[in-house]
Amino acid sequence: MICLSPLALRAESFPASGRLSYTLTSIVSRGYLDTQASVTKVHVAWKGNRVREERRSPGGTVVLISDGRTACRYNPKTRGAVFLDSLPDVKAVVSPTPASFRDVRRVVNGQYLGQPCEIRIAQSPMGAGKARIWVSRKTGICLKFTVGSGFGNTIREVTSIKTGVALPDSLFTLPAPRP
Repeated sequence: MICLSPLALRAESFPASGRLSYTLTSIVSRGYLDTQASVTKVHVAWKGNRVREERRSPGGTVVLISDGRTACRYNPKTRGAVFLDSLPDVKAVVSPTPASFRDVRRVVNGQYLGQPCEIRIAQSPMGAGKARIWVSRKTGICLKFTVGSGFGNTIREVTSIKTGVALPDSLFTLPAPRP
């Protein structure tokens, strides 16, 4: 499960709109010299309480769309849509960080993508490993996190971010239900 780190909410201001892209890499150790890696490319756009997230992985593309009143997960290849019972939290979609970490503390000030950041370190659940989290001091958006344990690593790195941009309303239009 992923959610917005409560510490990220202390930022100067969360942007009303924007676009960002990130890469999510998971490396799993399945034994001595046996590792498996998976990479997912994610593109997110948001405007107020509307959000669109496109996740592209080797298994295909899945799109989360919310127009602020209704939300769905959509598969462009099959044109299948599953409408959701609740709306996604825009901040959590834009800035996912590992949930359920404890002993989160600020380590140092730093920079990532030219933005001033707080770099935090946290202990993962059950003491399995540590996480480093780069949070923008200006927006509160998690720009990078790394999580390591004896079983593998997860790395999320924002590759581009633009805030305060004009976005067309059509970007948040839900697909028509299939008959």
